Amino acid sequence: MLFKKMRSRLCVLGLVALAVTTTPVLAQPWPTKPITLVVVFSPGGPVDVVARIVAKGLSDELGQQVVVDSRPGAGGTLGAGTVARAEPDGYTLLLLNSGHTASETLYKNRKYDLMKNFAPVSLIGTSPNWLLVNAKSPFASMQDLLAYAKAHPGKLTFASGGAGGLTHLSSELMKESAHIDMVHVPYKGNAPAFTDLIAGRVDMIFDQPIGSEAFVKSGQLKPLAVTSRTRLPAWPQVPTMIEVGFPDYDVVAWYAVAAPSATPAPVVTRLNAALTKVLNSPDTHARLVAAGVTPSPSTPQELGARMGADIAKWRGVIDRAGISLD
Repeated sequence: MLFKKMRSRLCVLGLVALAVTTTPVLAQPWPTKPITLVVVFSPGGPVDVVARIVAKGLSDELGQQVVVDSRPGAGGTLGAGTVARAEPDGYTLLLLNSGHTASETLYKNRKYDLMKNFAPVSLIGTSPNWLLVNAKSPFASMQDLLAYAKAHPGKLTFASGGAGGLTHLSSELMKESAHIDMVHVPYKGNAPAFTDLIAGRVDMIFDQPIGSEAFVKSGQLKPLAVTSRTRLPAWPQVPTMIEVGFPDYDVVAWYAVAAPSATPAPVVTRLNAALTKVLNSPDTHARLVAAGVTPSPSTPQELGARMGADIAKWRGVIDRAGISLD
């Protein structure tokens, strides 16, 4: 009996000791070292600009440096694959963008599944596209452009910064919605596309104001419509696609943060709270607005729902247009 009591006490003491020694590990605060934020485009573009604004705010809020790591290639799938395979400890994050939802259909050989291999953290913000034509173009309105397209099937050309990108898919959605025949002219990036648009060698392009507003202000290009549900505060005279006859047209570029899928829930919660605070801060809010982005923090669940809806939308457009990049 005495032996049994001693053994019982030893077991209890052992469990207490185990709890004492493991508790500090479980309760270890996050973060305790620098965090890497992977961006899937080259430095200088809209996604990179947004990433650096957010990284600065998170560094200040979390007390650890958030380092932007550019890993471009294969429509963003290379960088995304790197994060999907990273240790799920909250120290490697992805600057997710709306283009990743199209890549789910376009790049069948990618090494991850967006909905299975990532934990949504929060939306950062949204930025609409607008449809641009040469300032000397005969198209003074969307009605003029659509009338020409219907009267001259296959004559209207639309540029893009690359096949499968949002500039391309926005035009494909317009083409499908208006039942018109347009010719796609893809470029290796937006810069050469704008060069040809300004020279009059192509007729139109969809792009974010952050990358093209300077051409409008200089009088080289003119916007005919914006792709969001509401007009741009800075350009209230430009109608929405809905207002010019496309009742279901709602396309915005968006930016978000995601982590590897097995990242602990407390880390995701902490990161979501930090990001929400940063996006609501006057400094970060103002910097994003100046970059053409409307800050819109969200819950992880709301971001996940947006990801799923956009995957379905672009899959339909891509399949019906017969677009394939693999």
